[in-house]
Amino acid sequence: MRIDRFIGKLGQFKKDLDKCIFTYLTPSSKASLWMHRGKVILARMIYGIGFKDYFQCRCDQLSLCQVSDFVPFSEQKKLWKQVNNSDLRHILTDKYKAYLHFKDYYQRDVILVSGRESENEFKTFCQSHPRFIVKPLSRCCGRGIQLVDTSDGTFCIEDFIESNPDGFVVEELIQQNAVLSSLHPESVNTLRINTVNYGDSVEVKWPCLRIGCGDSIVDNAGAGGIFGAIDVATGVITNVSDEFHHTFTEHPDTKIPLIGFQVPRWQEACEMAKSLARLFPYCHFVGWDLALTDKGWVMVEGNHRPLLIYQIATGKGIRKEFSDMRKRLLLK
Repeated sequence: MRIDRFIGKLGQFKKDLDKCIFTYLTPSSKASLWMHRGKVILARMIYGIGFKDYFQCRCDQLSLCQVSDFVPFSEQKKLWKQVNNSDLRHILTDKYKAYLHFKDYYQRDVILVSGRESENEFKTFCQSHPRFIVKPLSRCCGRGIQLVDTSDGTFCIEDFIESNPDGFVVEELIQQNAVLSSLHPESVNTLRINTVNYGDSVEVKWPCLRIGCGDSIVDNAGAGGIFGAIDVATGVITNVSDEFHHTFTEHPDTKIPLIGFQVPRWQEACEMAKSLARLFPYCHFVGWDLALTDKGWVMVEGNHRPLLIYQIATGKGIRKEFSDMRKRLLLK
């Protein structure tokens, strides 16, 4: 039975590996397929690079030595657990608790709808904001987000509440600044600014601009969006990628050039992210999502598990900088 289980696991391993290879590549021959299998397995055995990590970061185009520079998901996950307070990080995960904690930085109306007892408040909100965003309380990566328009009179509040029994957050629409909106008008295109709170100082690390694509109302990479790595010192985009091995110099829909794009009011965004980090010192490594309005930057949400999409955008690992940061945090 042990041998049978081992053979079964080995077969599943090969199936998962091949699925990943064919998701990102089209091997030209059996020899090419075996070469990719070998490189992925070596990267996993030696450096802990997962299948998706390997292809999303375009490691297939690099030498095995260069692959060692990448920080795999498993190491990122380990750091989150080490430096972010497990008893308090739920404040970031829960959309409404996050709003209450960081209310001054939202600059828009947000309510919690948790059943029929919230019906009257929801009706009042709809009267003030006929179009709004609905977010599930605890889902991430843009999953479950809806744009609701009640202006045609067909929206039924009672039915909507009953069809979402777990509750949800309702947010006034963010009126995005024209410069960022022009990149992809259908979505709010947000900054992901990672902050590292050392206690005596806060630093900005590995920022990216996330941009929607197609008819998506969200900019998340998991929903088909793209993301551009930003130079911390200047706020200029240096590289752009998606999650599927593609790189870009311009937006695929609007054709606006992205390489060299200057993020407006960049230093203000960095200062806001640092202020948010100081306001939530319980988590030392957080990814803040910020949107730009004509009045300035506003908070969209905070993430206590910030994926390092910067590595995917650039196709370059950040091993040394990440290791230095981790040592400094763990010595606190």
